[in-house]
Amino acid sequence: MANQISRATACMRHLPRIARCAALIAGAWSVVGCRSADAYNRDRRAELVERAQFEMQCPQNQLHFTVLRRGTEGGRRRRVGPDIVTSYGVTGCGRRTVYVLEPDTATWLANTSGGEEAAAPAP
Repeated sequence: MANQISRATACMRHLPRIARCAALIAGAWSVVGCRSADAYNRDRRAELVERAQFEMQCPQNQLHFTVLRRGTEGGRRRRVGPDIVTSYGVTGCGRRTVYVLEPDTATWLANTSGGEEAAAPAP
């Protein structure tokens, strides 16, 4: 019992140091958080490029990406930040597909079939 009390007392002595460390960690985390949406979007888009190339049978240099939605849709269980891209329209090689980010697994799901023929542009 005395051992437990002395351990608790030792921990209490170091509380100011622990609080300073926690503040430093929180500050560092907030700096990372400022760029995390950009980094997250960049990583997810790189994964989408690979997937779209495969599903649309089209090389990367012929794919065009359009951001369709950012942030959370109304009924999502897990909310994402307002700067996170959650939907892309991808066109290339005469095809178009809409991809939606599944937030629980952070994977892209085709919301339309990968082989839809893109509408011809109006003259």
